[in-house]
Amino acid sequence: MLTIVVYMRKGGVGKTTLSALTAQYLAGLGYTGVIVDADRQGSQTTLFGLPDDTPELLAQVLLRERRLPDALLPIPDEMVPRFKKCKRGYLALVTGGAQSKMAMDEVVARPDLYGLDSDADLFRAPLHALEQSGDVDFAVIDLGPSDQAVALAALLAADFILIPTDSEYLSLQGIGSVLADVSVAQQYNDLQVLGIVPTMTTYYFGRMRPSKTQAATWAFLNTHYPDLLLTDDDGPVDLPYDEDWRTSVWIGEMLFGPSTGKRAKNEAMRFLNAVGAKLGLEDVKYE
Repeated sequence: MLTIVVYMRKGGVGKTTLSALTAQYLAGLGYTGVIVDADRQGSQTTLFGLPDDTPELLAQVLLRERRLPDALLPIPDEMVPRFKKCKRGYLALVTGGAQSKMAMDEVVARPDLYGLDSDADLFRAPLHALEQSGDVDFAVIDLGPSDQAVALAALLAADFILIPTDSEYLSLQGIGSVLADVSVAQQYNDLQVLGIVPTMTTYYFGRMRPSKTQAATWAFLNTHYPDLLLTDDDGPVDLPYDEDWRTSVWIGEMLFGPSTGKRAKNEAMRFLNAVGAKLGLEDVKYE
């Protein structure tokens, strides 16, 4: 089972969007997968249109009240994209939120009370049970702004990490801290960086708005992390902001559904095919 963590210590940088897009993409290729909503805001629950009173199944999993394979809420088929020459797979969500964040903190503080050898097993143990079920090809962990112990536990359970950043000083400076956590995890596993992905780099409201901040962001990234940027044949890949992303959430569609314009879909597909290339997958086109 392939496990991808999407992480940046700062909030509001697009972790939820990149997590959802990546999971939808892999499910659209025909794989069976799970999104683990480890963000205390429970953003994935909102994104996929689940009711506000949906139980936080991740909290139950972390407190060992339920096994992860038994905590999967299916995502509607219409929220899994159709790609040319591909048969759609299956996508499920493990719902999270504030209770799940408290459960993480509780288990990290006293892992022995929950049958764990250490807090490093916070995610490894439930994900191992999911892998042993034999029914899941991938898991994407949407890791909200977390303390270091929780972040390291997620990284120790992962094969890959995506690092989103926006054009804001604190976010850009936070990349170094994330990479320090990655270095610690790499002492124990084969964690690989899929790429650093700038988000919200261009604002589209009928026209492109030039930005000095955007130029400074690219200059910073190309100076400090040129080899870690997610790239394709055209160069570094970003995910520009488009109001269609917001609209799709409001009307309960997937992030590149029927109401998403061609420009936003093209930007999404460029990002997703770049991720796919790093995973050894061939380019696909949206139907």
